[in-house]
Amino acid sequence: MSKELLFVQCELKRRHEDLDAYIIIWIPEKYAIKDKILKIKNENKEWVDGWKVIHVYNEIKKTEKEANIDAEAWKHQRECSDI
Repeated sequence: MSKELLFVQCELKRRHEDLDAYIIIWIPEKYAIKDKILKIKNENKEWVDGWKVIHVYNEIKKTEKEANIDAEAWKHQRECSDI
C-alpha cells in the first residue's frame, strides 16, 4: 500500500525587480522546509524559480484533493463578495 502524499500550507517570498512578492500555497510536505528555494507553477502553468519558503504552517496536513479544494475556495468567496 502506497503512502498518500500530504500537503501543507506555506508562505513563500520571491524578489522581482526591487519588489517582494508573497504567496500562501499548499505544497507537498517533503518540500515544506523553511528557507528552501522552490520552483512553482504560475497561473499560466509556467515554472517560476526563486520562491523561498519563509513560513510552514504544519498544524494542518491535507491530501492533494483537499488542498486543491481549499486553494480554489477563495475564488468563490471573491466572486460573492466583490462589488
